[in-house]
Amino acid sequence: MRLIDSHCHPQLSDYDGDRAEMLERAFAAEIGMVAIGTTLIDSLAGIRLAEEYQDRPMWVAVGVHPTDDDSGEFRIADLEALVHHPQVVAIGETGLDFFHLKPEDSPQEQIDLFEQQIILAQQSALPLVIHCRDRVGSFEAYDEVVRLLVRHQVDRFVMHCYSGNWEYAEKFLELGGLLSFTGIATFPKSEEMQEVIERVPEDRFMIETDAPFLAPVPHRGKRNEPLYVELVAEKIAEIRGTSVDEIARLATENTQRFFQLP
Repeated sequence: MRLIDSHCHPQLSDYDGDRAEMLERAFAAEIGMVAIGTTLIDSLAGIRLAEEYQDRPMWVAVGVHPTDDDSGEFRIADLEALVHHPQVVAIGETGLDFFHLKPEDSPQEQIDLFEQQIILAQQSALPLVIHCRDRVGSFEAYDEVVRLLVRHQVDRFVMHCYSGNWEYAEKFLELGGLLSFTGIATFPKSEEMQEVIERVPEDRFMIETDAPFLAPVPHRGKRNEPLYVELVAEKIAEIRGTSVDEIARLATENTQRFFQLP
């Protein structure tokens, strides 16, 4: 593999019309991928897709996203039933999303959901794929994620689609985590993220698309796909003043080590 898209959602309905062609474009370019679940049903769909392509470089993370949970129906045992599948390599995407909280909503439901998945990851010896998004001008969600990671002594995690500042990046790195970067790095006014990309140690970052979301320039605003992880690698190489081949090598090695991929 030349590159691994460490976080994408190829099982989503956005690809129902051309999923096979979309995946073949990535595989033909020597790009592997980790299909990330956001609900129980979505996680199971990721597993079924990976089974269909079990001879290709595709793996799965199973989890419940903080904004996609019907807390009245969620049972951790349902998620636990999926973690023993041979192509499941992580728990996620889980975490906190206070950006979408309504004024009448309590963050406690999200915190409880996240904490259950932290415990499951530790019991299953799997890494965590963490989503963290805050209200504009606030760092409440970041602080809460840090608190929970410290409380549970979590040291095997990645901050998916990292868009925080260097101060919080240092906190996550000190705890043993990795940072993963998306096509947002190619957007104008992404100076804060570019500073983090420039300063992150070479063994502590991964590259992702979050496809079908967050397509990089020049595809911004259109449907994203794993093939475009190459464009993210190109931008990171530019920011760090090195070659695309070197970034691809580092990111692939980091992703293989983090997820314990063959």
